[in-house]
Amino acid sequence: MAAPVIKSSGFSLVGTQHSGRGFLRESGNGACSDREYISGLPVVAVSAKLAGRKDACGLFAKVNRRDNPDRQYIFQVADVCEGCDKDSLGLTSRALHQFTNSDSLDIDWEFVSADDVEGQSNDDEEHSETTTSAKTTKTTTSSSKPTNKPSINDKDDSENDRPTSNSKTHRGRGTWFSDTHGSCGENFSQNDMIAALNEHDMGAQYGSGSKCGQKIRVSTKEYPGKSVVVRIVDTCPYRYCDTGAVDLSQAAFQEFAQLGKGVLDLEWHFI
Repeated sequence: MAAPVIKSSGFSLVGTQHSGRGFLRESGNGACSDREYISGLPVVAVSAKLAGRKDACGLFAKVNRRDNPDRQYIFQVADVCEGCDKDSLGLTSRALHQFTNSDSLDIDWEFVSADDVEGQSNDDEEHSETTTSAKTTKTTTSSSKPTNKPSINDKDDSENDRPTSNSKTHRGRGTWFSDTHGSCGENFSQNDMIAALNEHDMGAQYGSGSKCGQKIRVSTKEYPGKSVVVRIVDTCPYRYCDTGAVDLSQAAFQEFAQLGKGVLDLEWHFI
């Protein structure tokens, strides 16, 4: 199916189609103060010939392989590249490797606004196909809206959310992802309160040694008084998630902040 139509947002850059080369660009020059350009994040750099820092920072780029238009991902613009061709995009390894294991490929892309990205999970068109940033594969969004509840399939978390006797408080980086199927072997929605746990804390990715199905309570000092309970359904590999890190579903991340924030400093424990 075709991706949802992106609404006009008033930005002069938004909605214009570009065809160019997507290439590996691991380090940036810090043009965008609201988002770091580092290899561990799924972000992109746009050409200074196309847009300056004032215009590009805060936007997102919806990107697809030219030979496979249905495979689309959305990445935040985190830098401006002075020497890049006008219609090209520099991608970190985490962004580029959603498409290919090589260092470059032909792409089609367009700017989309933060408002458009935030609104996609609430699109009223059933079964529309799109993908959004982070550790992504193709995501099927549904007409259901985020539950904004602290957990799913859990009748009374308040009675059972205390740390277990062998639990400890973990600290690490909190990001968000867009997969709809994980290493635990189940399908899920980005409206669910679920997460991918870093490979170290996950233990085995499969079988009795893994943390599949277990729940953790997540909080952050950046937003005191807020916490969510999420269920572990996937593994975030070492190359993306350090020890202590948690990749949250979009609904879970948005309990704390808008997706454009990108990264949180989390504290969490098993319950």
